[in-house]
Amino acid sequence: MPRDQLYENWLAWVRTNMGSDPQMVAIAANAAADAAVRGEGFNGAAEAARKAWIDNAPRDKALWRPPFWKLLITNMWFWVLLALIIATPFVYVTALGVVVLVPVVGWQIYKVWRLSRRGLVVPGALVDVKSPPGRNRGFQATYRYEHNGPHSIVHMYQLEDSVRNEVLVLFVPNHSWIAMVMPEVLNPGS
Repeated sequence: MPRDQLYENWLAWVRTNMGSDPQMVAIAANAAADAAVRGEGFNGAAEAARKAWIDNAPRDKALWRPPFWKLLITNMWFWVLLALIIATPFVYVTALGVVVLVPVVGWQIYKVWRLSRRGLVVPGALVDVKSPPGRNRGFQATYRYEHNGPHSIVHMYQLEDSVRNEVLVLFVPNHSWIAMVMPEVLNPGS
């Protein structure tokens, strides 16, 4: 395909997967088209678009924000509560579990709502990985990200092989304690 046609195709992809800011869309589509011309394939071009977007985005502007429902369905606590609600008519003990988990899931829903409305996305780099004491499975990864100074966030993984070196961190600027490592399925180009 000629580069002009690749650029047009990548414009549509970037608008669909990353955002609608005209300046940022053009920068990301150019990077993707250049990568495609170099023969890096779809994944290489998508990664080039994502990297160009992150590198060129103004520091105080959201790169992109996943919508509320996409964030909610990737939240484990939402699915745990839903499973308990479905199981409640069958098992008396799960009724107690539902009552206990409602505040936890309520907090998670509030957090997801705030992140989907006011969150910023910034790149985060792996600082440390350890297995918490007393746990047979699971790894605790600490990521560092920058926004008006250094911040860190801890994310849990079940398998050591699934720990990512670079992530995208979604957080609310005035309340950095409302933050999450974006699930890979919500990262454009992943």
